[in-house]
Order: sequence, then C-alpha cells, then structure tokens
Amino acid sequence: MEKLLHSIDVIITEINNQISDKVYGINYLEKIKYPLIDKIKIIHSDIFKDKADFRNEELIKKYGENHLSISLDLNLDPLAKIKNKILNDYLCIVVVGFKSLKIYQNLESKESHLINLYPNTGIVLSKDTLISESSAKDTILLNIFNSKLNMDKEIKD
Repeated sequence: MEKLLHSIDVIITEINNQISDKVYGINYLEKIKYPLIDKIKIIHSDIFKDKADFRNEELIKKYGENHLSISLDLNLDPLAKIKNKILNDYLCIVVVGFKSLKIYQNLESKESHLINLYPNTGIVLSKDTLISESSAKDTILLNIFNSKLNMDKEIKD
C-alpha cells in the first residue's frame, strides 16, 4: 500500500504543476478532484483485490501553498459518525465501496441533505461543515484534508 500512496503523491504533484500557485484551500481540492479520480480509476483495478494486504496509511506533504494530509483508509466493518464538524477543507474519494453523507445547516437542525458516494466519485466539503457519515463494510476511501491552520502558522513564522 505504500506504493499506492506514493503513486497518489506523484499524481497530485503532476496535477499541482498544472495549477496556479495562487489556488489553495477548498478551490485547490476542487481543482485536483476530477483529475485524481481519473488517475485512480486506472491504478486501482488490481491493487485493491486483496484486502488482507491493505494497511491504513497517511502522508502529510506540502504542495505549493497547500498542506495536505492524505490517507487511504479501509473500513473492515460498517462505520458511522454522527454530526461531526469538519476541521479542515476536505476531499473524500470512494475508491471501493460506498459512503453516505448527511450535511446539516447547524447542530440543532434535524433537516439534512443526503449525498451518496459510489466508487470513483468524490466530494469536497469546506471547513466547519457539519456532517453525519456512514460507510459500508470493506470500503476504501481516499481522504485528503487541506490544513489552512498550518499555512497560517507558517506565514506568521
């Protein structure tokens, strides 16, 4: 799996080289989403067949002005999280399996917007978005967080 995370790093670096240096945050994640999905379709066909060899891994790297935390996560059991606030801008791509998101206006709200993600689909959500999420058994997710906090700290230093 380390090879796969390295492949994703190479893909993001290639995409980053085609994007203006002034694009960061949620706009940056939107710019990399579709090219990344297209490339993952090509590389994932054989790699994810044997889930016994899969290990959840994370890479933290700076691409231009964007500090990304990239992780590949396998959920061996169904997973649910209720009304969590996203701490950083977030890109989620479903590689294998299924993920469902409910987006809420605020913590007290009972109304939500339901979004279902299937393989080779993704969504970008902004910092402070309130969501409930669930994913099916054996779902593999590519999660990318763009940490503006680290950028702000680095600029001040």
